[in-house]
Amino acid sequence: MMKKAVDRFWGLLPFLIFLFCIVFVRLVETVTENTLRILPRNLLICFGMISIGILLLWINTRKTISVHRIFSFALKKVSLTLTGLFIMGFSHCPEHIVTKNGIKMVASVHSFLDEQVEYYEYKNWFFYGQQLGYEYYGSGGKDPLAQEPKPDPIRSTFYDSDGHVIESTGIH
Repeated sequence: MMKKAVDRFWGLLPFLIFLFCIVFVRLVETVTENTLRILPRNLLICFGMISIGILLLWINTRKTISVHRIFSFALKKVSLTLTGLFIMGFSHCPEHIVTKNGIKMVASVHSFLDEQVEYYEYKNWFFYGQQLGYEYYGSGGKDPLAQEPKPDPIRSTFYDSDGHVIESTGIH
């Protein structure tokens, strides 16, 4: 009975697993007030693109195959891949594990037009916790934490675990 269902709905299963993963991550984020880190998020995006591709293949194999269908399927796969790569490219933020004020943190670098680093409480490999600070470096497109020598931020603010400012420099 189960084998019959899997044989019949094989293309739908990866997409349903992907949806379950999305709901599970959202539930964990809501309950724990943590956020999914960049690498697991990008892996989830890749899995979602693959599962949608399998779903499209499954839908196309359930109908009669024609040249138009093959071209349509190929076009959908290319556009899906390019869209996923575009989203991943613009949403990618390098992360560094650092220690500031005696606290282990995840430093998330945003450097598309302005260089800014946001510091979050380190939880584990999958999630980070509340925001504990930020540094602003001005215009640019590089990772300030990867530069040697490391530039000084224009302004920075760090908080304790209760949200109180413990260190602030620069113009705010």
